[in-house]
Amino acid sequence: MARSKTSGKVPRTDPYAKLLHRFYEPLILSRVLGQTRGKHTSAPQNDERHSSRRRLLSNLAYLCDYDKGGDMTSAVALEDNDQCHVFWVASNTSRAGNKNLEFLQSSLKKIHLIITLGEEQRSTLEAEFTRACIDFAEHRVKKEANLLSKAIRDCQRDIDDDANPQLATWLKQFVSNKEAAAVDICFKAYGQRKASELRLLDNITHSGNGKTSRHKSAKAFGGVRHLLGRLAHHVRAPKEVIEDSLELDYLFDPHQVCLVKPPPSNPRPQADSHTKLDGILKRMLPAKDPQLKEYTEALTSLDRMFQLTQRVRNEPVQPESHQKIYLNWGVPELANGSKDPGYIAQRDLMNKMLETIRKDALAQIIQKAGPLKWHPDSLTGITVSTRALPADRAHLTENALERELTNSSYDSGIPEDSSATGSQTVEESSSPSLDNDDSSNFESQDEVVNGRDSDSAFDSEGGVSM
Repeated sequence: MARSKTSGKVPRTDPYAKLLHRFYEPLILSRVLGQTRGKHTSAPQNDERHSSRRRLLSNLAYLCDYDKGGDMTSAVALEDNDQCHVFWVASNTSRAGNKNLEFLQSSLKKIHLIITLGEEQRSTLEAEFTRACIDFAEHRVKKEANLLSKAIRDCQRDIDDDANPQLATWLKQFVSNKEAAAVDICFKAYGQRKASELRLLDNITHSGNGKTSRHKSAKAFGGVRHLLGRLAHHVRAPKEVIEDSLELDYLFDPHQVCLVKPPPSNPRPQADSHTKLDGILKRMLPAKDPQLKEYTEALTSLDRMFQLTQRVRNEPVQPESHQKIYLNWGVPELANGSKDPGYIAQRDLMNKMLETIRKDALAQIIQKAGPLKWHPDSLTGITVSTRALPADRAHLTENALERELTNSSYDSGIPEDSSATGSQTVEESSSPSLDNDDSSNFESQDEVVNGRDSDSAFDSEGGVSM
């Protein structure tokens, strides 16, 4: 919808266009008020079997994310029908979906083979499976390694100032070497997951010891720790997939892999003569709401502080969530608009989502609150247990697979592909820990919404859920 060329307001007469505007206006306003809407939410706490299945699907989806960015984000859902178990894979683009279909078929066949073997026979094939997964995600690993190198360089001056040569020496091993193989990078990060230097990075990140430069550098130190955790997860995720598959072996015999093709999406509606803060606010509240004046005054105050008008006009079971807003996506397109058979269902769903979006934005407006503190979309993955031992004693708690992963060579040779039949009702789905941080600059983590859409910055972790 183009901006009106006249000075007066042109009525929005099309019901479908009105629905899209009503949906996106509070969403964009919330994004302007602050992308981060809260702390990460946790996975539902079900019984052990449900938790294992949820983690399996989440890790399978993570393994499908072979490159960084929202376009590559994928989800995996499980269907149980009369013929077999069906693993449905969905990606944000057709290119990623086709590649992930082939990868998931191959991976599930390897997993099925591994879990039928005895423990002694399994370890070598498990290690080969891990390397195959890392090789598939080579582009992603190399980008994460480059981001880590940049974050380390940003930290180096402060490390020297703090006279901490031990940390400086330890970090140098992770500075990117273009010749280094992706598997070597990930195994190195995984091998150091219990190092005392990681605890030191955590202390620096949260210290705030009075230095004027500390707040800025704390982001860089936190970035180093986060990226080390993400690189280590390329080893951890395949390991957890095998662990959960051993417990859920019935899912693989028989099984089938199917692709959900991404539907075309509507572009965001463009600003028109109605796209003004006071108009947006009125459409977010019930008719003749007595609090309209209070919200208007609060919004005017926020507009003075944060220049909302300019930014809005320039860039118009609860699952795990990073609690952040992205605008680089669209609702599924309805070819016939309000006359489409799917219009009523889509309208009702969007209106239900709008209840939460409006409530959240209005609460921030009335509180006159600024943006929340930034955090990455993905979790670092370094747990209390992995911090418990110094690096030189970490091997004492490793199992046979971990030692095999650390010590063996990097050949791979497991037969590929999979088979089965059937399809029907989606039972459960998972997206990969929302883990597509896409960044070229670790320092630019504050809100940037003027100009080009910032969804392609460090933490572009869009996703699909089924």
